[in-house]
Amino acid sequence: MKQLMFFFLLAAFLFIGCADQTAQPIVYGSDICDFCQMQISDHAFGTELITPKGKVYKFDSVECLVSFAQNSEYDPKETAVFVTSMIEPDVLFDAKTAMFVVSKEIQSPMGANLAAFRNHQDAIKTIKDSTAVHYSWNQLLKTKFD
Repeated sequence: MKQLMFFFLLAAFLFIGCADQTAQPIVYGSDICDFCQMQISDHAFGTELITPKGKVYKFDSVECLVSFAQNSEYDPKETAVFVTSMIEPDVLFDAKTAMFVVSKEIQSPMGANLAAFRNHQDAIKTIKDSTAVHYSWNQLLKTKFD
């Protein structure tokens, strides 16, 4: 009986100690970007980062998310990152699986002409610019945006 009680207590502490890294809804027109301090208003570009301890940071653009990750203690294995596809506004998905594109056809909030897509095929179908540059999440983290 003592072993069973110990098991339940241990399970409860582990459950409580685990931070929730589920994407949190962005309240457009109200939430403020944690990097540039501008109001998050464009439903096609909202992003967020959730630390291993469950702290949620929200951003108005992919470039703000990337700049924040580059200048923080971002841990690629432990930190959750979510982006919105330019063609699926309001739907947050894992940035680590996304395809990112820089193109003159994209008008992102901070002017880097950068958008996320669920996959390479969506990006190619949407952006017809032959000079567009495509990035994975890891490649994007190595890129500087001014």
